[in-house]
Order: sequence, then C-alpha cells, then structure tokens
Amino acid sequence: MGGVVAMIADNRGRNPFGWFIFGTMCCYGIPAIIQLYSSPNLREIEAKEIKNNEDKRRLMEQLQQTQLKLQVFQRITNERIDHHDGVLGLDTKAGVPPQVALPGATPHQLAPPPLPAAQPAQPAPAIWHYAIGDIQQGPVNAAQLVDLLSARTLTRDTLVWNQEMPGWLPMKDTPEFRNYH
Repeated sequence: MGGVVAMIADNRGRNPFGWFIFGTMCCYGIPAIIQLYSSPNLREIEAKEIKNNEDKRRLMEQLQQTQLKLQVFQRITNERIDHHDGVLGLDTKAGVPPQVALPGATPHQLAPPPLPAAQPAQPAPAIWHYAIGDIQQGPVNAAQLVDLLSARTLTRDTLVWNQEMPGWLPMKDTPEFRNYH
C-alpha cells in the first residue's frame, strides 16, 4: 500500500518517500490516499503558474511592440505637421494651448477660444465649437455640425458656441440650427 500511496503522491507533486512511509504505517494507507486527494495538486498549480507567467511575458512583449508603433506613429505625425506648417508658413506648435475643463466644470464654464488679433476685411464663416459632456470639441464649420447632428453624434440639446456668441447655447436655441432635427 505504501507503493500505491507513493505513486499517487508523486503524481500530485508531493514527496513520494515521505508518503511511502506514511502509507505503510497507517491503516492500509487509506487515510494517506484520502489526504492526498483532498489536498491541492501541486503539479496542476505549478503548470497554471507557468502558463500565467508565459501569458504575462507574451502580453508584455505585445505592449512593448504597441508602444513602439505608437512612438513611430507620433514621430511621423509630428513630421507631417511640421512639413505642413512649413509649407503654409505657420507655427501651430506655438499656438494657443488647449483649454482644459476643470473637474466638475460644465460646458458653460469652459472659456471660449480667444478672438483672432486681426480681423479680416471680409467676414469669415463662423467657426463653431461644441461640447460633449465636459469636453470642448472643435473647431468645426456649420456644415460639419449639421452632419454630426444628422448622424446623431450630436443632439439638439448639445451645447455650441462661436465667436459671435456671448456664451454656450443648446443647438436648438441658435438661429443657425433651430430648424434642424
């Protein structure tokens, strides 16, 4: 019976010599077998741990590859923006920093972007901004806002603002979008 207990112990990741002795000394080894089957299988636990470590290693490698791809994408994007700035004679990096909503701020409390320093001779079409939650979006033109409304990305209750308005208003309360559904 000691040999049977030792084989079971070895299959379950336990010390077969110690269990051989326990199996030969104890009432035909039945308590030893019961004890072995009621305790966790150390081999299964070790196999799960090895699998988890391998999965973790593979995920870390994927994360590193994704981060490298993101860095390359950001570099290429910045190079393209710099190229476009050079062609257009602009410096968008020195522009106005993006406005950040304060925690708990409503769209009414978001400061609109500053007015341009020089006014062109002909009035330019209105540049619109809209808010989704507490996040200011834009600039977009009126046609883009109508498209967003038609696509149901925005609702008639979405807050909008342009440089001619004193503050944020729901789209349904603006003359430009009052008749759109």
